[in-house]
Amino acid sequence: MYHLSAVGDRATLLHALSLATLLTVGCGASGGHSVAPPPSAAATSSATGASTSPTGAPAATPAAATPRTKTARVVARAGEGFLEEEGGRFIVHVKGLPYAMGLQYGELMAPEIEAVLGKIVSYAGQQFPQVPGFLIPVARPLVSAAVASAFRPYFTPDDLGWARGIVDGMRRRLPATRVTEDDLIFLNSLVDFGAVLDLASFKCSSFAAWGDLTRDGKVYQTRNVDLFVGTGLEEHPVVAVVKPEGGVPYINLGYAGLYGVVSGMNAHGLGMGQVWGFSNDRAFGRPWPLTVRDIMTTGVGYEDAIRAFGDEPHRTYGSNFVFADRGDGRLGAPGGCSVEVTRSHFASFLDDDPREDLAVWNGQPYGIRIPQAVFRGDCALDPVIRSLQTASKGPTGDPRTAGAYKDRYKGQADRILAFQAAGVLIGRDETREISQEVAMRKSSLQCCVYENSDLRVWVSNARMAPGGLVLQAYAEPYHPYDLDYYAPSLALLPDRTSVLGGERLRVDLRASNLGRARDLDVRVSLESDSGVYPTPYAHVPYAAHVAAGAAGGGAGALDLVLPTGLAPGPMRLRAEVYERGTGDLVDIVCATVNVR
Repeated sequence: MYHLSAVGDRATLLHALSLATLLTVGCGASGGHSVAPPPSAAATSSATGASTSPTGAPAATPAAATPRTKTARVVARAGEGFLEEEGGRFIVHVKGLPYAMGLQYGELMAPEIEAVLGKIVSYAGQQFPQVPGFLIPVARPLVSAAVASAFRPYFTPDDLGWARGIVDGMRRRLPATRVTEDDLIFLNSLVDFGAVLDLASFKCSSFAAWGDLTRDGKVYQTRNVDLFVGTGLEEHPVVAVVKPEGGVPYINLGYAGLYGVVSGMNAHGLGMGQVWGFSNDRAFGRPWPLTVRDIMTTGVGYEDAIRAFGDEPHRTYGSNFVFADRGDGRLGAPGGCSVEVTRSHFASFLDDDPREDLAVWNGQPYGIRIPQAVFRGDCALDPVIRSLQTASKGPTGDPRTAGAYKDRYKGQADRILAFQAAGVLIGRDETREISQEVAMRKSSLQCCVYENSDLRVWVSNARMAPGGLVLQAYAEPYHPYDLDYYAPSLALLPDRTSVLGGERLRVDLRASNLGRARDLDVRVSLESDSGVYPTPYAHVPYAAHVAAGAAGGGAGALDLVLPTGLAPGPMRLRAEVYERGTGDLVDIVCATVNVR
């Protein structure tokens, strides 16, 4: 277990480093849970030297005087993960391989995950009043096991690594927890389970616009989750900033325990929206939020989403998707697509796609084509997929008379075209207006607005008011989250892994960054289970992001003189990355060395 302490209690020394090269994300490890306020920033100066105390260490800036660049505050750490709280809302940060990220997530979010499972049990009891109340908690493990057995064969090793890590992390935090791996598989399969068995009705919408339709040609996108409310999920929304080793950082806008991505965007500005488009072609398979998580982890542009869903051999049920990105893979040219799937069929469409003219009912076309915009409601436009649908009055009914078509598919199109006709370019406010106006009035669980080009998202969640009244998401405030702020990711590369006390150890710092140019501090410590050994910290200026998918980044090095008298065994180099001159944490990375 890691011994964690506030960086503000460590002696530090400022080194100005000039950085120029790029590598990828560092190792992922998790450790003991530590609750602490954000550390105070050490006093800094120019490259000519640092302000020091009589002992030669930099004088610590008092916590009350620490500059701030964000309002979220760190309340806990676990390995390379950390937890922030902002206005009563949680932002959990995880980093590394799937198991390590799950371990961090489980340790930091254990009480919330316990609560979500408890709410599902309580909600099930409300839906089945004929079942004696004492049987509902007893039935949960049986239900979890049954659902998990149906979906486990379709979970990849990475999917299962997340689940195992979360359970192990929860046990570190709550040794008496009864949450199992089956419970995590159940949580992340629950939506697909209900849809495959046709147990629930979900209504959603999504659109994306760019180019001539938008301010500065940037990409704006919505994702509305119109799902039954009142389950208790409303009390446990969680924003997760995820930095997969060797992958793309992304933001997951979901609920505690759901590591599949139901709403989110990655650091290439690749955002997603999903709409339930139910059909008769359905079966157990890999839940779509896990496929979306893969897309967020590796995708550069909407083309990657098309490939991922087209190549997925085990899709589950009818869904329509909207993906859009800022154009890192197309020399900065933004774009988007719509994807329609069932268990056996797949179709994709670009903006103003002539294949949408094939969507016809009784000789009347119902597809709407708009250049530089993509959008979907429940109704599929692919003729084969439409022939299998039960959504929007099924294949024998006129989809144009369905509320899903009128209010959400055509409703989005009408509003986009109205802004265009009025000469109003779509920006964040106009995107939010469309999001609010097309959301379902009585089942608005979540509304999201993505500023894809700027890596910023705005999220509104339904909320439980006193007395059990559910306040709909579309009428609640939209809260901003800045993926760009957290985009930098540091790696530590010591020149050797076997050391003696008193030796000099060179540590390369390799930074990747898909966001804006940054000016950050890196503070390094050497830790063991028995103590923390202060080391210097380096000032790291990140280079600017460049087009065509090339990441900006930086590299440098620290020469550390190890303390004498170190006990033999493993020790950890731990680096925390802060906005320069502040106590605002951006990233954490750890590396292991063995003392001989």
